[in-house]
Amino acid sequence: MSYLAGSLRKRLRILGLLAVPLGASPALANYATPIGFSTASWNRDVVFAAGDWNDGAAGFDGTSTTSDTWYQSGAYGMNGETSPGGLPALGTVDGYTNSFVSHAAPLINSKNTVFQFQPFDNADSAANPYANNCLFLGDSNNAVNTLTLAAPARYLNLAILAASSGVGNGRETCTLVLNFTNGTSSAGLAYDGYDWGNLGSPSDRAVFSSNVQRSAASGSHEHTACSPQSGSYYQMYESDIDLQSLAYADEPIASITFAEPSSMSYDGYIGIFAVSGVENTDPSPAPEPATLALFALGGLVLLASRRRRKR
Repeated sequence: MSYLAGSLRKRLRILGLLAVPLGASPALANYATPIGFSTASWNRDVVFAAGDWNDGAAGFDGTSTTSDTWYQSGAYGMNGETSPGGLPALGTVDGYTNSFVSHAAPLINSKNTVFQFQPFDNADSAANPYANNCLFLGDSNNAVNTLTLAAPARYLNLAILAASSGVGNGRETCTLVLNFTNGTSSAGLAYDGYDWGNLGSPSDRAVFSSNVQRSAASGSHEHTACSPQSGSYYQMYESDIDLQSLAYADEPIASITFAEPSSMSYDGYIGIFAVSGVENTDPSPAPEPATLALFALGGLVLLASRRRRKR
């Protein structure tokens, strides 16, 4: 019996099955980095860009031309003045342009998430003042929308950059669904839609080191010039999702569908601004036919040995 068991262990070791157990968890990376999506996935421009007089922005706190919205520090006002107090200047982090390091405390990884915004201004803003930089849910933009990955990949965990408006400075628990390349989908996964005017609360989920102001872009300019409101009350928030613990880390993701909660009021909106993740570069291998045959043979040998001993 011991000889047969030892022989089986030897064969398994040769195949490498004892050195790396099936289903072993790959080591987590230090932090989540930006995931690329198709440009057509983004459906709304809600940020006035810095330094571009021709740049426009649609409302985030509604869909009319008088709705409030975001602006980047340095955006031009109605009289050509630059506006301080808005979204921070962006840089290049680890090769990702238009990116920044989240201030939110990491819940899964050991270091803070790197998020990447879509461009705030169009390359030819004189011809088209809008450059979509948000996946907007609500009103005519529908309560469900999808971001399609530029290249499908497996992820150990995801970080969602989002904010809501019109929910009374509170919190909405929203749902997303992962759509895999094999045609299947995940169960609904929760992410937070904290109201942008929540005064940076909860502080451990706020992504900017300090709150920002918003623009009341209204009047004759109709969202073609920034008009900052006094008071730094506004934030975006990070939600972290552990796909490894949910057994989704080995499935290549093709797209992510985001849904506005059914409980949300008719004048409430959700904005998704970025998604980052830790890619799973070492998925659990599926047993090969030869490996399965070896296990079956080993089981038969051990069973025969036991029967001989009983005789």
